[in-house]
Amino acid sequence: MKNWLGWLAVAALSALVVGCDAPSSTGTPTEVGGGGGSAPSGAKAPETGGNLGHPQIVIETSMGSIEAELDGEKAPVTVKNFLEYVENGHYSSTLFHRVIPDFMIQGGGFGPDLREKPTGEGIQNESQNGLKNVRGALAMARTGDPNSATAQFFINVQDNPNLDYPSFDGVGY
Repeated sequence: MKNWLGWLAVAALSALVVGCDAPSSTGTPTEVGGGGGSAPSGAKAPETGGNLGHPQIVIETSMGSIEAELDGEKAPVTVKNFLEYVENGHYSSTLFHRVIPDFMIQGGGFGPDLREKPTGEGIQNESQNGLKNVRGALAMARTGDPNSATAQFFINVQDNPNLDYPSFDGVGY
């Protein structure tokens, strides 16, 4: 198991996220990105009438695909924010720029030139929703300000209960 997680960390360090696109309205994962390193044009997030449900996404990287399900019922602000960045093509050609073995991989903020991509305002922290930072869970990265998450996200490569509400800082991720 340790070897697999180590391989994932090494792979993620060199992985280029070539795109991330809105989920299909059927609830099945759709390929995101597409060849050439850019998201398909015209991609739209599904109309949900305020209930985002559990959209499924696929993050295409240079090392393969990562499938994820988002929980729009427990984290509606976070999922809406993430899908807006997807729809706007923000994640095309971004990197997993921060890799910490036995902890997490972080991406969504820097392009291949290692320049930070512009983002909108931070969103409300939803860490009190009962979701946990378990292995494989996707969460939004933030600064010391609990309401500062924008586009950067991380994937837990092991269970990280220290990041769950109330966390070491009283807020959580």
